[in-house]
Amino acid sequence: MRKHGALLFVLIIASVFRLVWLDSIPSGFDMDEVQVGYNAYSILKTLRDENGRLLPVHTSFFNESRPMLSMYLTAASIAVFDLSVFAVRVTGAALGVTSVFLTYLLVKLLFQNYKLSLFVSGLLAISPWHVILTRSTADGAIGLTFMLLSSVWLVLWISKGKAKFLFLIYLSWVMTFFAYIGARPIIFLHAVFWIIALAATGDRKKAGTLTILVLIFAILPTYLTVRSGEGLARYQQIGNITWKAAEARLAVPFLEDGQTRFPLLATRLFHNKLENSLREFLREYTKYVNGNFLFIQGGFPIRYVIPEQSLEYWFEVPFFLIGLFTLLRRPSRSGIFAIFWFMAGALPAALTTEDSPNLQRSVFMLPGLQIITVIGAAALANAIRKRSIVMKRLLAAGFLILGSWEVGRFVHQSVIHQPIHEPWHRNVQFPQIVAYVTEVEKNYNKVVISKSGTEPYLYFLFFGKVDPTVGQQMVIGKRDVEGDWDFGDKVKFSREACPLNDTTPPESGTLYGNVGECAPVSETEITREILRPDNTVAMRFVKKKE
Repeated sequence: MRKHGALLFVLIIASVFRLVWLDSIPSGFDMDEVQVGYNAYSILKTLRDENGRLLPVHTSFFNESRPMLSMYLTAASIAVFDLSVFAVRVTGAALGVTSVFLTYLLVKLLFQNYKLSLFVSGLLAISPWHVILTRSTADGAIGLTFMLLSSVWLVLWISKGKAKFLFLIYLSWVMTFFAYIGARPIIFLHAVFWIIALAATGDRKKAGTLTILVLIFAILPTYLTVRSGEGLARYQQIGNITWKAAEARLAVPFLEDGQTRFPLLATRLFHNKLENSLREFLREYTKYVNGNFLFIQGGFPIRYVIPEQSLEYWFEVPFFLIGLFTLLRRPSRSGIFAIFWFMAGALPAALTTEDSPNLQRSVFMLPGLQIITVIGAAALANAIRKRSIVMKRLLAAGFLILGSWEVGRFVHQSVIHQPIHEPWHRNVQFPQIVAYVTEVEKNYNKVVISKSGTEPYLYFLFFGKVDPTVGQQMVIGKRDVEGDWDFGDKVKFSREACPLNDTTPPESGTLYGNVGECAPVSETEITREILRPDNTVAMRFVKKKE
């Protein structure tokens, strides 16, 4: 009973860190979130996404292909809570709490150690990295949940051998596959690890069975998705390990060799696509497996960043190093798997360069990191067990003080600083913009609004709670992500930061939305200024002076 109580306490802590003030922290509502929200609403009402596609597995946005699982799951929460910021975020937050529980189960199955599993799940419950992503509708965190679930089923199958677990493994892989593109290589990496581990321990029958399951998964859904073009569309945009990307990087070395009349054959020997791609991959990979990313600087995209906050706590550093040493000194299959999980978790992220190092694409490192850290803490506790009681109490007090300070500081940075620190990264202005335009558009013939470096139409659809049938008609065949386009009868989105400027005379009956940095225009008057939480002007609405 006490064991269940301790686990319940961990889950309550995880819930508090992920659910309290969920509608307002993090501040703003970025494009990824609003895309999930409105497409989920559209699926709920019409079974189609914003592009009018019936029950798609991917949706197209900004010329990229995004898996739809988060949107299908969010449709259920919108059905319960209506269309709101909370409804969109609560799915990811709830799955984040589920990840904490699954981590407890997985570690207990791997190590047969209740205390170890409890402390690993407890560390994940308060992990800044995990909390940040699970409060932000991040596909990567959702993918991690289903990856953990597949690992639980896999370990259960290895230990019990029941065929039903094979179906559950496959189903969890499919869910992971359609949760997040970056999770797809992780599925195969983990499967290969266990195939090798089973074969190495003499269990060739299970190794063969798992190989067959992986081959089936490689065909359906992997091959069919890749063949359709949707499976690789995003990677073709941001991937750096391609022949085309290597050719671009090799252009300068080839040019420099050519200027010195260096023999072409020798140039190809020293500057080739294979060598260049390997060097690029290692350059990216080492951005993730280092202390600066994990414990000091953090990563990107900037919209996820909590100011002056590392992804993991400083007090974890010595424990992580001790844990790594302990597992390498006395290797076991479960311990090697923890190290593998940590090291392999960064491999998909290293295949890309956009927003690098990327904390969402590399979140799959986290379970391995937490296991290693807690094993290190346990090893240290065992090492000082025979020391004087005074020393043990001093060390325990020091750890509790530092740990409490770091956790408190993370909460402080999240609640106080994140909402007002560089708020323009999270599009905090759009709820106010939509509300104002909706209120006054009846008074104007036309409303011309700057895109503000993004695509505002989803915010108008979401916060205006536009019926998806109408919304699809407003978007399909009209959306222009690179230029100006009309959104409905009155609103027009402009690619210009300042749709109204000294070279564009104001028209009567037209309301203009300029970004805050735009210079004043003569013969105009300001009707409303939209302010960010830091009191900077996000958008200034102006019209011709009557």
